[in-house]
Amino acid sequence: MEKQLTIQDIYHGRLDAKDEVLIDGIDNFVESFIIPNNLDVNQISHNAQCFVSGYKGTGKTALLYYLEDKFHKQNDKTISVFIPFREDYSEVKRKNMTNMAHRIVSHLKIDPTAQTDDEDFEYIWSLEIFKHIIDANGKNKGNIFTNDKSWKEFKQTIKKIEKDVDIYRFVIKPSITYTQSVANSSSVTASVEPEEALRKEAFQKFVYSIDEAYELFEQVTRSDTPFYIFIDELEAYYGDTKIFNRDLRLIRDLLIVAKRINLIMWKNRNFNAKIVCAYRTEIMNAINRDIIPKEINKIIGGYDIPLIWNYNNTNSIEHPIMKILIRRIQMAEKLLGNSLSEMEIFRKWFPEKYYGEDSVAYILNFTWNKPRDIVRLLITAKNSIKSGKKEFSVDVIDAVIKTYSEKCLEETQEEMRAIYSNKQIDDIIQCFRGFRIRFTLQELEYHVGKNHHNDGILNNTKSILRDLYRIGVIGNYSGLSDSYHWQHKGDSGLLFTDEWQMQIHRALWGALQISKRHDKAASAIPKGSIEYEGKIVDIMVEKIENEFARVSFEIDSISHNGIIFKKDVSTQYVERITDYIQSGFSTEAKIIRYDKNHRVWVLTRIY
Repeated sequence: MEKQLTIQDIYHGRLDAKDEVLIDGIDNFVESFIIPNNLDVNQISHNAQCFVSGYKGTGKTALLYYLEDKFHKQNDKTISVFIPFREDYSEVKRKNMTNMAHRIVSHLKIDPTAQTDDEDFEYIWSLEIFKHIIDANGKNKGNIFTNDKSWKEFKQTIKKIEKDVDIYRFVIKPSITYTQSVANSSSVTASVEPEEALRKEAFQKFVYSIDEAYELFEQVTRSDTPFYIFIDELEAYYGDTKIFNRDLRLIRDLLIVAKRINLIMWKNRNFNAKIVCAYRTEIMNAINRDIIPKEINKIIGGYDIPLIWNYNNTNSIEHPIMKILIRRIQMAEKLLGNSLSEMEIFRKWFPEKYYGEDSVAYILNFTWNKPRDIVRLLITAKNSIKSGKKEFSVDVIDAVIKTYSEKCLEETQEEMRAIYSNKQIDDIIQCFRGFRIRFTLQELEYHVGKNHHNDGILNNTKSILRDLYRIGVIGNYSGLSDSYHWQHKGDSGLLFTDEWQMQIHRALWGALQISKRHDKAASAIPKGSIEYEGKIVDIMVEKIENEFARVSFEIDSISHNGIIFKKDVSTQYVERITDYIQSGFSTEAKIIRYDKNHRVWVLTRIY
């Protein structure tokens, strides 16, 4: 008789791949791992691809751990180093690196018009990576690079640089000593050289020594032993602008140095020695927007592997995100001796439909096509009061969806930290709480102007919406074609046209207290609305806001409320709305439409 499992028995893994490997073990991790359709692992081991990119939760860390394990299994002589950027480079260490980088720029700057507060971390990262390479070769008895004359000269040069640099505080120690004359002492005649001049000479020596190290590294002989340095957690969070921009420079220059060193190691087109870096897509957007990018897109272009989980047939269990869910159920069934195919798993554990919608489509619509979403759904289900169920029935979904939504919102806010401060994030999220699932740009601007005009969002609405689209908070919906437009489905750019509304991602509805029922109630149209559109009416200005005026008027002896946006009070440029109308002002205006969400008429003085 076939043994029965419950949701509690399913292997769920961890939201962080590193935790999963450390706690659950590499074997469980590898068995549950699904490779995205666009990824060929051989691109990394046999070609020049060395940068892994993707949004938060797309599995960058998981891929690095998977690759490390796979390469070791392919060749037991493989040597690897794993560097978690966020952990290994603490805030204290980053501050010290910044001080050193700033001194390098200030001492070696050629262009006097360049920014005096800029930092360049390329030389510092070069030293750091070279140290890792030397340590790895030493620990493995010279199996990576031949211990010949060229290697010894390269190693000796790096050791000399290390001697002149305090590696804990990233301080260059001038090797030239100097004496200071003693006042009123005729016996002391030593010349005095200012300390700053000595430090300048020391920094110049440091830079020239790194350049020399690169020349020597090009001459070393590499063995056939596969060698990989995996650098993970290349993340920055927007808090203090100065710190955020510093972290962006750190990441930018690390990628540049990794590429430069890789090109040297790839002599004779041998690609099984390389530095593999994983970075968040939003970080690259921020680098291009907030700091001097140093042509970073050109540098990494053609060498990157974007993690994409799109699949054309969203109703199929062949979708890689569904495969992750089914694979983990299969693992639990296998432990009890139940060998079931993917289709058998699906039919056993899932109903055909949820609330009239195909169950696969329903589940996928609650994700952003990211592995972490499925892991979060499993963890939420295992922690719910329905964890003893033997299938993912409708009542199980009902029990987990609100908690899952709240966890998704937390993840979204984490992702927003790459481009916004905590206060800005709070202000933006508050704009959507209790609002609507679907809306137009004008409806949102009115809602923000009415309820959140002090948050500084209205002047940047389009820019914020574009960011929210890239992160996945919003997409587009067309009622004309009943079609959708989403970043995570490969659709580029938010649409601002009359044919396309904006829509909040379904996974966030519960956390934002919005629903289809609420939208339907808000869309009630008053009697006579169609014939009122275009009608000229006498209005009274009741109150002036920053971006619009509140007005009242009567039609057929019935009083109505309305608004006139600043852009609609005059055909000329309007800087201040009070230059054209003020409270108590009476005039004529034309009715444009009825705002179903806020139950107010929108009018214009331009006609």
